Amino acid sequence: MANESMQVPDWPGVWALGDCAMIPDFYHPGKFYPPTAQHATRQGAVLAKNIVATFRGHELQPFKFKIIGLLATIGWRTGVAEIYGYRFSGLIAWWLWRGIYLSKLPGFAKKVRVAIDWALDLLFSKDIVQVRTLRSLYMAQDEETREKAGIKA
Repeated sequence: MANESMQVPDWPGVWALGDCAMIPDFYHPGKFYPPTAQHATRQGAVLAKNIVATFRGHELQPFKFKIIGLLATIGWRTGVAEIYGYRFSGLIAWWLWRGIYLSKLPGFAKKVRVAIDWALDLLFSKDIVQVRTLRSLYMAQDEETREKAGIKA
C-alpha cells in the first residue's frame, strides 16, 4: 500500500505504482485506484516528478486522476464500455476497444501488423487443431501393477 504521493510508508526511498500498488483515490476517500494501464501510465508521470522533487527538496504532489472510462472485450465481436459515465455494449464497444488498443501500440509497424491480423480474423475463421494425447501405460502404474500385467520396465 502506498500513500497519495506513491511513497511506501515506513520504507524511505521506496515507491509503488501500477498494478502492484494500492494508491488512495483522491476523489473517493477510503477507496483505491484500480490497477489499470490507464492509471499506471499517469501514475508514472506523477511519480517521476515526485522523485525529482524529493532530490530537489520540493513538495510532493498527490496522484489525482478522474477515470475516463473502462473497456473490455467479452467475446467474439462483443464488448462492454463505460465512458464518462455512459454504459454500452456490443459491437460498438468492441470496435472502440480495438481502436483504442491499436492507438496505444508503440510503433507504426506493430500497429500495421496487428491491424492486418485483426482484418484476417474478420475474414477467415480460426484454424483450431486438437491434438489427442494418450496416457502412457507406465506413468500411472506402480511396479507391482506392471509386473502383474507382464509389462517390463
